[in-house]
Amino acid sequence: MATLVDRNTPLCRGENCNLRDDCYRYRAEPRHLQEYLTPSPVKDGNCDYFIRNKDAVMTNWDDTLFLRRGDFND
Repeated sequence: MATLVDRNTPLCRGENCNLRDDCYRYRAEPRHLQEYLTPSPVKDGNCDYFIRNKDAVMTNWDDTLFLRRGDFND
């Protein structure tokens, strides 16, 4: 099953994780000011945030900035 990801998807440092070698969040190239999942989301060898590398599909939304109503000074 495909999982949409972009450059704003939080990554993981893979601490104490046996899934990290196959996880997008661990293997992806970090960007400047990258966000990370902290603390490590691994519990009892499972991770609710695991994204299998082969299932990660990069979107075209990587540099999109979404503004909420009221974010403009007009």
